[in-house]
Amino acid sequence: MTIGDMLNQYFRTNNQAKFARAIGVKESTVTRWKNNDIPPNFENCLRIARLFGKHPKEIFEAAGRKEYTELFVFFFPEYQPVEQPPSIVSEEQRLIDSLSPAMRAFVIGKLNECRELDKTWNPKRKRKEVDA
Repeated sequence: MTIGDMLNQYFRTNNQAKFARAIGVKESTVTRWKNNDIPPNFENCLRIARLFGKHPKEIFEAAGRKEYTELFVFFFPEYQPVEQPPSIVSEEQRLIDSLSPAMRAFVIGKLNECRELDKTWNPKRKRKEVDA
């Protein structure tokens, strides 16, 4: 499996823009990785491995960077990946988590209402004229 295959599979359920921000690169760079145009460098491979909860060796090999595998294994022979990959937490979620329980319930309710409205919104639909 190539790095592009891994990323395409990941983006079926996750947002590419959030992924790019979490890794610290431009979205266009992620697109180039996804299309197998260029492989990620050593640092970005490590970030991807951490985000996916995989051993960096898997990411290096998927990216076609076998030289990185040898280097990593030499310097970190006993490395074990984290059990649970860190999630991409949005700024919105950080703010919600900082609220009191009552305020959090209120805000989440309002956000869900807005999301429901977004689902039904159609930009091509003409607005009804309101009589003044």
